[in-house]
Amino acid sequence: MATVKKGDEVQWNYGRGKGEGSIAEVHEEDVKRTVQGATVKRKGSKEEPALVIKQGDKKIIKSASEVTKK
Repeated sequence: MATVKKGDEVQWNYGRGKGEGSIAEVHEEDVKRTVQGATVKRKGSKEEPALVIKQGDKKIIKSASEVTKK
């Protein structure tokens, strides 16, 4: 995956389709957030950052390897 940064538009596989959004935060350390009432964790590192992605009014957490730049 190419280097990603805050503001990049990304997409990921979701069911039979694709999800898409804009990177709101990039974390090179482990991150934990409450998303839609559930606690979600992702391991982050320099090689594979954890991404907080804004999708409409929602926030989603993905690893960099789960997304592609649009």
